[in-house]
Amino acid sequence: SSGINAEYTAQAMVSSEGEMMDFRQPIPAEGRVEDWMTSVLNEMRRTNRLLTKEAVYYYCHEMKRIDWMNNYQGMIVLAGNQVWWTWEVEDVFAKVKKGDKLAMKNYSVKMHEQIGELVTRVREKLSSNDRK
Repeated sequence: SSGINAEYTAQAMVSSEGEMMDFRQPIPAEGRVEDWMTSVLNEMRRTNRLLTKEAVYYYCHEMKRIDWMNNYQGMIVLAGNQVWWTWEVEDVFAKVKKGDKLAMKNYSVKMHEQIGELVTRVREKLSSNDRK
C-alpha cells in the first residue's frame, strides 16, 4: 500500500485462493528489490510461524473446533489440526496402556462428532473462500 510521501509497504500476503495473512510488521518497499523482497519473505515466515503457534494454542479454546477453523488460514488450520490429532492419539494410546479399554472407542466418537460438525457447516451458506 502507499503511505505518506508515496512510500510503499508490504502489509500482507494473499494466497491464490484469496486468503489474506496480515503481516505483524509492515515491510517498507525501498532500496534494492532483492533486499526488501527478502525482508518480505522473512516477515511472511515470521508471521506464519506466530499465527501457527497461536492457532495451536487456541485450538478449541472457548470455542468449537469448527469456529476455530474459520479464524485462521487453511494451511495454519491443517498444521494445528495435525499437531492436536497427534497429541490426542498419543494420549489415547497412553490411556489404553493404563487399562482404559474404551479410550479408542471414545476417541472415535469424538472424531465422528467433529466430522459431523464439519459436514453440517459445509452444507450451510459459506463464502467461496471459507468453502475452500
